[in-house]
Amino acid sequence: MIFYVILIISLAYACILLRRNRHKSLRALPTPPGSRFFFGHYGNLGPKPHETFTRWKEELGSDIYSIKMGQTNWVILNSDKAIGELIQKRGAIYSSRQDSELIFRILSRGKSFGSSPYNDHYRKLRAIVARLLSVHKIASFFPIIDTCTRDLLRDLLYIPNKEQGELSKGLAIFPRSYIRRTTMNIIMNILFGRKTKGINDPMFKRIDKLVMRVSELASISGRSMDFFPILRYVPNYSQKKEAYALRDETESAYDGLFQEIKNDKNKNPCFIRDLWERREKEGLDELDVIHLSSNLIFAGTDTVSGSITWLLAVLANNPQIQAEAHQELDKIVGRTRLPNYSDTLALPYTRSIIREGQRYCPPTFAAVPHYIEQDDEYMGYHIPKDSFVIINNHATSFDPTRHPNPYVFDPKRWLNVNLTSAALANGPQEKRDHFSFGGGRRTCVGINLAECELFVILSRLLWAFNIENASPLGKDNQPMPIDLGKAIVGLTLWPMEYHVRFLPRGDWVKSLLIDEIVRNP
Repeated sequence: MIFYVILIISLAYACILLRRNRHKSLRALPTPPGSRFFFGHYGNLGPKPHETFTRWKEELGSDIYSIKMGQTNWVILNSDKAIGELIQKRGAIYSSRQDSELIFRILSRGKSFGSSPYNDHYRKLRAIVARLLSVHKIASFFPIIDTCTRDLLRDLLYIPNKEQGELSKGLAIFPRSYIRRTTMNIIMNILFGRKTKGINDPMFKRIDKLVMRVSELASISGRSMDFFPILRYVPNYSQKKEAYALRDETESAYDGLFQEIKNDKNKNPCFIRDLWERREKEGLDELDVIHLSSNLIFAGTDTVSGSITWLLAVLANNPQIQAEAHQELDKIVGRTRLPNYSDTLALPYTRSIIREGQRYCPPTFAAVPHYIEQDDEYMGYHIPKDSFVIINNHATSFDPTRHPNPYVFDPKRWLNVNLTSAALANGPQEKRDHFSFGGGRRTCVGINLAECELFVILSRLLWAFNIENASPLGKDNQPMPIDLGKAIVGLTLWPMEYHVRFLPRGDWVKSLLIDEIVRNP
């Protein structure tokens, strides 16, 4: 007996020595200059970290390198090859998240789906969400998407005189709130069976503000407590106070929606009601349901609305692209109905505008970090355990070997691509169109719904309106181009405020959108 115990201990020790020697034989990942004692590269990323990541890739001549962010190690992946090999093929060890004191433990009490480590809790929640948002369920959401996008078009028709029933006189607006209300209403209707009444609805304002605050707190600049663990012990540290306050406000807001569901005597069907009735079978408690709702509202509101808000700025700068889309829409859809998701394959140019937008101006260039909990090796490099692993979507999006003339917005580069982004995400990563939906086992579980929303919202906006740049006039007496280089960087990337006009393309727009309400009150 003693012999076998000694043998097992000896073998285990030998394995440890072999692993240590193996790691010693591997090269350390290249790292950019400028790392400082204790702080590492923290403070060196600039206002747009994704661009800094890409610049370092070019300076180092490597599609993979590491940086120090305070006391944490980050591995930056800058090519489809590296992403495919590590994130996709080795997903078993590259699919976790850091057990963040700030974002996971405090903000969500360890209940979050999106920021959860890769464990049984995460797998249980992902299975629930995957059933809700599977490709087979998307068709059941078409009536909701149809209603919410019609509401958006009517709101834009009436600006600013909806209450007086007067059509828009071409008022210049920043469309972000209108788009965010639309995407929020879609996911809120799916989850809770209700929607907000307008951009001034207190419910919309409350949840929209919470979503924006979460995005700011979860950004690179907002997570210093994760990079410097000693800050956890600083009394009244500002980020910790914000996380606790944000958690309480989030739980209060969603508990209000949750109580409406429980008190609804008509028992109108919705996902949250169904989940609550199955909570014991699923092994969930009330806080699980509340925080899952919060995660889904955040993801469903922020990313799609960010994509559309960027695209509207691009289109305002490029009226010739709008004209080509209008020609296609008039030919295929006509002027007696709105485009639907079933028109996707018949509208290749419109579809390509959206795909090019996801490459050129996505809602996130550096996706939520993955986390590796064991040592690994890639191309002779040692990848240390407990490292954040970043998919640098900016580097792949502007790689001229993947996309010739990458700094030109050119929808025509995608005209012959018929597969959805969801289908491409599941195939070889070298053939993906973009990495805006993440990768591997952490690919956005709502990718099918997001693609549907993107197409229906943008195609209908283009069907109904000329999107006119309303920037101040330049020396040539023409509106100055909207500056797409300026951005508000959080977990989601937003353009700085700009102004456009939504000008109805013809009387048929009012006839279809307004007169039908009179006919069918």
